[in-house]
Amino acid sequence: MQEPSGAVIVLSGATPLRRQKAAEVLAEELQLDLASVDLSAVVSKHAGETEKNVNRVFDMANRHGSILFFDEADALFGKRTQVHDAHDRYVNAEVSHLIQCIEDHQGLVILTSNGKSRIEEAFSPEKPVIVLGGASKKKATSKPKPTAKTVAKPKKKAAKKK
Repeated sequence: MQEPSGAVIVLSGATPLRRQKAAEVLAEELQLDLASVDLSAVVSKHAGETEKNVNRVFDMANRHGSILFFDEADALFGKRTQVHDAHDRYVNAEVSHLIQCIEDHQGLVILTSNGKSRIEEAFSPEKPVIVLGGASKKKATSKPKPTAKTVAKPKKKAAKKK
């Protein structure tokens, strides 16, 4: 079995803008093009079209050596469900096809998540998956400034009786 030469990076947490910027910086450092994949343009309601669109995306990335960037990928990976009817089976087939294309891809794939999903568990152990989590920048909490009402007044010393 051939060792994969590609890898998957999952960026989770933080804000979408920060995840996008992290992907751009990485692409710039590696001197590779970053191909942002618009999932709404790839996923189709027509049978077989989603798989064709996914294949086109990966063919383009292979031809150009681009990094593939799927923002908010957990929305797509979250669609895998228990099969109750033909539609469920079709959706699961689409997601399985995407996962297989990512695993077979020889380049770098960046997936972003809002931090609540476990995208990396969808891949086989042979595919290198790197998970980088970030936290949203929290507003600094400052202690309330003392006001005249909250400032403790110094106690008067009791006068000594002689």
